[in-house]
Amino acid sequence: MHDVDAMTVSELEELIARALERRAQLPPHSAEAPIGEIPAVVDPRWKLSLSADQSVLQLLHPGAGWLAFLIPPAERAHLVRVLFEQCVTPPATGPAP
Repeated sequence: MHDVDAMTVSELEELIARALERRAQLPPHSAEAPIGEIPAVVDPRWKLSLSADQSVLQLLHPGAGWLAFLIPPAERAHLVRVLFEQCVTPPATGPAP
């Protein structure tokens, strides 16, 4: 077992990378987002670029570091539509889901 409190930044980053690789080999996560409260990074740093016809979305997670996602054109269009709808829809009253 690792004593994470005694590990250096580079040792922790290597451990996290290995753990993420191992998790990717295990049964997949549910395709459905969890219901209820989940830990969230508030106002993360992000970068968006193009690679061929796909968008590369990079998000900075304080524990995992920079995470990159390739988003194909159809999903990019869907994401834009959802974000636009959220921009023009008045906020709901009551507690957040």
